[in-house]
Amino acid sequence: MDDTGITETLGKMPMLADLPSWQLEAVGELAESLKLKKGARLIERGSDDGFTYFLTTGKVSLIDADGSSMIIDADTESVQTPLANLRPRIVDVTTLGRVRAIRVPDTPGLPDCRG
Repeated sequence: MDDTGITETLGKMPMLADLPSWQLEAVGELAESLKLKKGARLIERGSDDGFTYFLTTGKVSLIDADGSSMIIDADTESVQTPLANLRPRIVDVTTLGRVRAIRVPDTPGLPDCRG
């Protein structure tokens, strides 16, 4: 996904949709497109790596400390919000197949929806 595709995708996310176009473009330039294979760990429980993650294609499993799990599918509305955004992270996020995601560095002045 190129910078234009990232910016367009991020512009569809509710937490970023109201940004002025110049600011959305700035976020798109900072964002990174990720391609992961099945079984890859996207986010580790207990971490705070300084990024916000958005799932764009595929499915991931969120597993908490008690072993309870939930599946997030990019084809559902839940994909419009960041993955496991509480800090420190309270779940492991593992891919269930080929996955694409976007990660955006936590940047001062941008919307922050950490819980």
